[in-house]
Amino acid sequence: MLHARKDYDRIQDPEGLIPEDEPVFLLRAKDILAPGILIHWASELVIRGGDKEMASIVVKHAKKMIDWQEEHGCKLPDLPRVEIDPNCDHQQAIKDYVANKSWCPKCGYYI
Repeated sequence: MLHARKDYDRIQDPEGLIPEDEPVFLLRAKDILAPGILIHWASELVIRGGDKEMASIVVKHAKKMIDWQEEHGCKLPDLPRVEIDPNCDHQQAIKDYVANKSWCPKCGYYI
């Protein structure tokens, strides 16, 4: 699985059903945008002639997210905050940042 965020690389498919190079995207309940995105996805599924039962399952999952948010709170998504490795000079990271990349290939930290 190819995650959008490096800190989600630890989330894997143990049965190997998702190809290694297939992009995936994880939405968490603490993301205030997630339930609405699921509901929109379910609506699009039905509009395009997709499985209504699957759409119903997704809407129910969105409701679980809303309930979770009401109990635990939610926020806009952000990137993880990590401590910078003091032994890394980040020179390559600066070059990558200029090239629209933002991960230091030497130490793996987001800057």
